[in-house]
Amino acid sequence: GYHAWCRHPGVLGYGGFLASAWLLWDAPALRVAAPVWWLTTLAYTAAMDHFLMDRIYPDEYWWYRRKTPFLIPRCGRRIYAG
Repeated sequence: GYHAWCRHPGVLGYGGFLASAWLLWDAPALRVAAPVWWLTTLAYTAAMDHFLMDRIYPDEYWWYRRKTPFLIPRCGRRIYAG
């Protein structure tokens, strides 16, 4: 699935949604709020990834984190569903 390409595809999709809303709607408040919302979500996800996931999945997550990028998928590499 998507989690084989990057560890947090939902954050990437949320950023795409906010970028689209930022470009399509002419709302001054959204021009300020959208980047703040996305950066806050990104910071929370990075903290959760760094501090919490190793404690929840101590044996598996280190390998998953080593093989799978945090946010930006690597193009052109083979994905194993293993």
